[in-house]
Amino acid sequence: MFSGACLGFAVVGMTAALAMMSMRGPADRAPSRMLIELLGLAQMLGSPLWIAAFLLFALLAPARDLRRRLVVAAAIEVAVGGCGVMHFVMAPRI
Repeated sequence: MFSGACLGFAVVGMTAALAMMSMRGPADRAPSRMLIELLGLAQMLGSPLWIAAFLLFALLAPARDLRRRLVVAAAIEVAVGGCGVMHFVMAPRI
């Protein structure tokens, strides 16, 4: 149950990060867009914490399938962190 929730959290975070990166241009005041951008930003900035937590939980997991799900969740969070690096490094300079 817990490993599935971690995997779901990582997938939702990846979706939010990719959605945020695809929303370039002027910010509008649509609440749904603002929520997606907030979730994507929080996910990108928090990814180092989630990577460490998922790997620690994988070390403590009693069964192999649980460990595998947690390692996959950590790998997805590494991709989210990569999205964060690309977002902040490739941002247009003003």
